[in-house]
Amino acid sequence: MACISEVPLARISAGLKDYLRAVEDAQLTDRTKFLYKHFAKKFVGWLGQDYSLFPKEAVPWLEGRQEDAADVSAALAAYTRAFDSAVEDGLAKGTRDFHVGHAEKFVRWLGGDFVPGKRRR
Repeated sequence: MACISEVPLARISAGLKDYLRAVEDAQLTDRTKFLYKHFAKKFVGWLGQDYSLFPKEAVPWLEGRQEDAADVSAALAAYTRAFDSAVEDGLAKGTRDFHVGHAEKFVRWLGGDFVPGKRRR
Protein backbone atom coordinates (compact mmCIF):
# COMPACT_ATOMS: atom_id res chain seq x y z
CA MET A 1 0.00 0.00 0.00
CA ALA A 2 1.18 3.51 -0.67
CA CYS A 3 1.32 6.38 1.71
CA ILE A 4 -0.95 9.39 1.25
CA SER A 5 0.44 11.49 -1.58
CA GLU A 6 2.91 14.21 -0.67
CA VAL A 7 0.67 17.19 -1.50
CA PRO A 8 -2.17 16.32 0.90
CA LEU A 9 0.39 15.18 3.48
CA ALA A 10 2.14 18.56 3.29
CA ARG A 11 -1.19 20.35 3.78
CA ILE A 12 -2.12 18.09 6.68
CA SER A 13 1.30 18.60 8.28
CA ALA A 14 0.92 22.37 7.96
CA GLY A 15 -2.57 22.07 9.46
CA LEU A 16 -1.10 20.09 12.35
CA LYS A 17 1.15 23.02 13.27
CA ASP A 18 -1.86 25.33 13.41
CA TYR A 19 -3.86 22.75 15.38
CA LEU A 20 -1.08 22.40 17.94
CA ARG A 21 -1.13 26.18 18.44
CA ALA A 22 -4.93 26.20 18.75
CA VAL A 23 -4.80 23.45 21.37
CA GLU A 24 -2.07 25.26 23.28
CA ASP A 25 -4.17 28.46 23.31
CA ALA A 26 -7.37 26.67 24.41
CA GLN A 27 -8.65 26.68 27.97
CA LEU A 28 -7.80 23.05 28.62
CA THR A 29 -5.92 21.18 31.31
CA ASP A 30 -2.29 20.39 30.58
CA ARG A 31 -3.19 16.68 30.36
CA THR A 32 -5.95 17.32 27.82
CA LYS A 33 -3.64 19.50 25.74
CA PHE A 34 -1.03 16.76 25.78
CA LEU A 35 -3.55 14.14 24.62
CA TYR A 36 -4.98 16.28 21.82
CA LYS A 37 -1.52 17.12 20.52
CA HIS A 38 0.08 13.70 21.00
CA PHE A 39 -2.60 11.72 19.19
CA ALA A 40 -2.87 14.22 16.33
CA LYS A 41 0.90 13.90 15.90
CA LYS A 42 0.56 10.11 15.85
CA PHE A 43 -2.06 10.28 13.10
CA VAL A 44 0.02 12.60 10.93
CA GLY A 45 3.13 10.53 11.63
CA TRP A 46 1.28 7.40 10.59
CA LEU A 47 0.28 9.07 7.33
CA GLY A 48 3.94 9.69 6.56
CA GLN A 49 4.88 6.15 7.64
CA ASP A 50 6.67 7.40 10.75
CA TYR A 51 5.89 4.97 13.56
CA SER A 52 8.27 6.46 16.14
CA LEU A 53 5.44 7.64 18.42
CA PHE A 54 3.84 4.20 18.54
CA PRO A 55 4.90 1.37 20.84
CA LYS A 56 6.97 -1.23 18.96
CA GLU A 57 4.28 -3.89 19.41
CA ALA A 58 1.74 -1.71 17.56
CA VAL A 59 3.86 -1.21 14.45
CA PRO A 60 2.92 -4.57 12.83
CA TRP A 61 -0.76 -3.61 13.09
CA LEU A 62 -0.19 -0.20 11.51
CA GLU A 63 2.67 -0.69 9.08
CA GLY A 64 1.68 -0.68 5.45
CA ARG A 65 -1.98 0.06 6.20
CA GLN A 66 -1.88 3.45 4.53
CA GLU A 67 -3.83 3.64 1.34
CA ASP A 68 -3.76 6.07 -1.53
CA ALA A 69 -5.89 8.87 -0.18
CA ALA A 70 -6.79 12.06 -1.95
CA ASP A 71 -7.80 13.84 1.23
CA VAL A 72 -7.68 13.73 4.99
CA SER A 73 -11.12 12.12 5.32
CA ALA A 74 -10.01 9.13 3.26
CA ALA A 75 -6.81 9.00 5.33
CA LEU A 76 -8.84 8.97 8.56
CA ALA A 77 -10.95 6.12 7.19
CA ALA A 78 -7.78 4.12 6.44
CA TYR A 79 -6.44 4.86 9.95
CA THR A 80 -9.72 3.68 11.44
CA ARG A 81 -9.60 0.47 9.41
CA ALA A 82 -6.02 -0.16 10.56
CA PHE A 83 -7.09 0.13 14.20
CA ASP A 84 -10.21 -1.97 13.58
CA SER A 85 -7.95 -4.73 12.27
CA ALA A 86 -5.74 -4.33 15.33
CA VAL A 87 -8.78 -4.83 17.58
CA GLU A 88 -9.56 -8.05 15.72
CA ASP A 89 -5.98 -9.12 16.49
CA GLY A 90 -6.29 -8.35 20.19
CA LEU A 91 -5.81 -4.60 20.67
CA ALA A 92 -8.13 -3.22 23.36
CA LYS A 93 -11.13 -1.44 21.85
CA GLY A 94 -10.58 1.47 24.24
CA THR A 95 -7.09 1.97 22.83
CA ARG A 96 -8.53 2.00 19.31
CA ASP A 97 -11.23 4.47 20.35
CA PHE A 98 -8.68 6.78 21.95
CA HIS A 99 -6.41 6.87 18.88
CA VAL A 100 -9.20 7.20 16.34
CA GLY A 101 -11.20 9.66 18.46
CA HIS A 102 -8.32 12.10 18.74
CA ALA A 103 -7.51 11.75 15.04
CA GLU A 104 -11.17 12.52 14.32
CA LYS A 105 -10.96 15.71 16.42
CA PHE A 106 -7.96 16.85 14.40
CA VAL A 107 -9.72 16.09 11.10
CA ARG A 108 -12.85 17.88 12.31
CA TRP A 109 -10.69 20.86 13.29
CA LEU A 110 -9.17 20.92 9.79
CA GLY A 111 -12.73 21.05 8.43
CA GLY A 112 -13.78 23.85 10.79
CA ASP A 113 -16.07 21.58 12.80
CA PHE A 114 -14.09 21.41 16.06
CA VAL A 115 -12.67 24.00 18.42
CA PRO A 116 -10.40 22.70 21.19
CA GLY A 117 -11.93 23.51 24.56
CA LYS A 118 -15.45 24.20 23.25
CA ARG A 119 -18.35 21.89 23.94
CA ARG A 120 -20.27 20.42 21.03
CA ARG A 121 -23.78 21.82 20.65
